[in-house]
Amino acid sequence: VTSGGLSCVKGNELTLGLKERERLKRILDLSDRLGSLRRRVGEDGNPMDRKTLMEEVRSIAGSVVTIGLPGALGRLSTENRFEPRDLMALLMLLNRRFESAEGTLSGREILGTLFPSTYGVLAGASALGPDSILLASGAVEPVVEGQGVLETRFRLSDTLFEAIETDVTPVGAVSTPARAYASHYEH
Repeated sequence: VTSGGLSCVKGNELTLGLKERERLKRILDLSDRLGSLRRRVGEDGNPMDRKTLMEEVRSIAGSVVTIGLPGALGRLSTENRFEPRDLMALLMLLNRRFESAEGTLSGREILGTLFPSTYGVLAGASALGPDSILLASGAVEPVVEGQGVLETRFRLSDTLFEAIETDVTPVGAVSTPARAYASHYEH
């Protein structure tokens, strides 16, 4: 755990080039795919095969590692040495921030998507515990604390969310002023 927390994303002076923005778009597409999987797991009428779910999550995690995280996510991940499960939790929470105004997920929803069994969920609960890298880095914050990690609601921090939004904003989005006419005859 670094002592700097989100200092690597604050200010966000670095602007992403075209290739980095394309990578970020691919990462956000994977975040959407992970959000879709999370919703399918949560549907009572459509229980998803756990083996299929885990294969999908592993595939997304592998794609994230292959693509590499650009911008604020990349700097934060590098500084804090996030594991694939941490990255998947971040992507789920990022997706949720775009889906709803509250932007939170319960520990049960996050862990239930990441781990294939009840034992895995309970053993993986430390990923969202008070001493976890996600909370210690400031990337994730508990919003409504429940009785234990499973009932606690989490969200992506405002600082990280705003840094990601800045990364997505096109560089040079300032419009150039029109040249004034020298005289009314030009008009």
